[in-house]
Amino acid sequence: MLLTDIFAGLSVLSLVILVAHGKWTSIPDKCLLFGLTAFAAATHSATLAVLLGLCCLGRIARPFLRGRISVSGLTQGSLTLVAGAVLLLSSNFALSGKLAWRPGGYGVAFGRMLHGHVSHTRQRVHLRRDIRPT
Repeated sequence: MLLTDIFAGLSVLSLVILVAHGKWTSIPDKCLLFGLTAFAAATHSATLAVLLGLCCLGRIARPFLRGRISVSGLTQGSLTLVAGAVLLLSSNFALSGKLAWRPGGYGVAFGRMLHGHVSHTRQRVHLRRDIRPT
């Protein structure tokens, strides 16, 4: 499924740059990486779980890799996940009026139809009917 999973690879890369290479990036770059990672974490729960796993792995590996992983980088990485969760909850509340973790509604139904090629088949049938000469 390509709808929300497109951000998974980008979010992993941006989290690694933010955590492990933070001292070589500028403040505007850190802000952009923070925003990208938080947005990607908010788009899919599996992406959020992968990023959470990477942050936990970084905390476990930090005693062995002191020169490569800083505490401030891990803190920034963990805060992106908190910001992603807040973004997810607030956007769901803004769109549905409910403070819910899973979005639901027409967007998910359309995504499932698109994934199952239902909408493509429906468009093809209706377009053929509309194009036929009368």
